Amino acid sequence: MQFYTNGLGANAGDTLVTCEGLIMSQRVIWVNSATGNDGSPTFGYDREEPLQTVGAAVTVAFPGDIIVLMAGFYEVILAPIVPWEGVAIVGEGSVGGLPSCQLVNNQAAGEIFTVSAIGVEFRNIRFPPNQQANTQPKIEVTADNCRIIGCYFEGGPNDHFAQVRYSSIYETTVDYEVICNTTFISIAPTCADLPYTGVEFDGASYYLTMDGVTFDDSQFGWQWDYSFISTIGLAYFRKIGISLLHGASMNVVGVSQAGAIGWLNTQTRTGGGRVDWY
Repeated sequence: MQFYTNGLGANAGDTLVTCEGLIMSQRVIWVNSATGNDGSPTFGYDREEPLQTVGAAVTVAFPGDIIVLMAGFYEVILAPIVPWEGVAIVGEGSVGGLPSCQLVNNQAAGEIFTVSAIGVEFRNIRFPPNQQANTQPKIEVTADNCRIIGCYFEGGPNDHFAQVRYSSIYETTVDYEVICNTTFISIAPTCADLPYTGVEFDGASYYLTMDGVTFDDSQFGWQWDYSFISTIGLAYFRKIGISLLHGASMNVVGVSQAGAIGWLNTQTRTGGGRVDWY
């Protein structure tokens, strides 16, 4: 058992890193892109001797560990990262109301994270537009109980797939998924440069929860008419406090002829967006 008497040492950002004290069964791994060292003999277990890259942290992590990206963290991702089950990756700090830690994809056909283990969590991380044309999502989820909390996704001209895709290609379903206090925004510069979509469910899913999620079409929107789309079907969902800005729309497809079961309420609406529910 690990007892972090002063918490994880951050002054701003996610509550996990600003808490006054933390008791956990596993360990914390700190990562600092500016001052870290992936050859550190402490494996990032000490805040004063952090690792440098997310990939190195995931390599040394065990199920249930917390990986902390220290304030201002910035990394360009060149190959997909596959976290262990129950690992939480959390960013410190904020700048202008956005997460200060950024992960930028620079692959032609690869995601930033491949989530194939249960219970992986992402908190307070910014995902800017891809640096080159990419035919994969930034986060690919093929396992149950992935939680995305307080993150910020920007879709640009090189984002040729969803920001986050849930796919049941390895399982019958992807269940108990959570997205909370997270934004998906299109920052396309022209109508000819639209990103694909914000969130796509490309597989059957049960028990999806979305709370305080914002979809923003901005000036030009997404390649799909929808910023959220389920192409196969949802069984039960709860979408609470959803903001649909600048005409953002959602498509909800049920797993059977009875349609999806659940509720959706909008908190803020601008433009002519809609919800299509089948």
